[in-house]
Amino acid sequence: MQSELEPKTKLKPILKPTLKPTLKPTLKPTLKPALKPKLKPALRRPKPKLKHRMRTLCRHTSDAEQNLWQALQRRNLNGYNFRRQALVDRYFVDFLCVELKLVIQLDNVVEQSPHATKQQAQQKHQFLQNSGYRVVRFLNQEINDNLTEVVNSLIPMLAQRGLELNVPSPYEAHPDS
Repeated sequence: MQSELEPKTKLKPILKPTLKPTLKPTLKPTLKPALKPKLKPALRRPKPKLKHRMRTLCRHTSDAEQNLWQALQRRNLNGYNFRRQALVDRYFVDFLCVELKLVIQLDNVVEQSPHATKQQAQQKHQFLQNSGYRVVRFLNQEINDNLTEVVNSLIPMLAQRGLELNVPSPYEAHPDS
């Protein structure tokens, strides 16, 4: 028995003739070498092992480092952004301002004692300078005793470095506004 809703005759679907695909080589859209985005070798994303090391360094910091970080974080110092325990090529630096290529290193007891670590610290300092970074060093004792003097000494360095690299201060008014 057929229901009233079903058609009495079944219609065959009309098949359209299909074209067989031709095997033409497809060209992948590629960017020209000049247009490919390039990351600077010094500021690439760290590998997972290094990321773990960075996190460990951030968790286990000295009091001087924590105090200085309080002054530098959230663009507190002339509006420039600082990173903590940043990786520059193969070296960890305590604080880094990418805009100004300025590195702030804190000297602790480990870097002041054995010959091997002194030599490594000198190699690191030389590498950073050759890469275009300006390295500023402070002793932990200086920061613990005179944090305001250390921060006040950084302000002219930031302004001078901004002029050297022709980077305007983030707080300067733009000519368009």
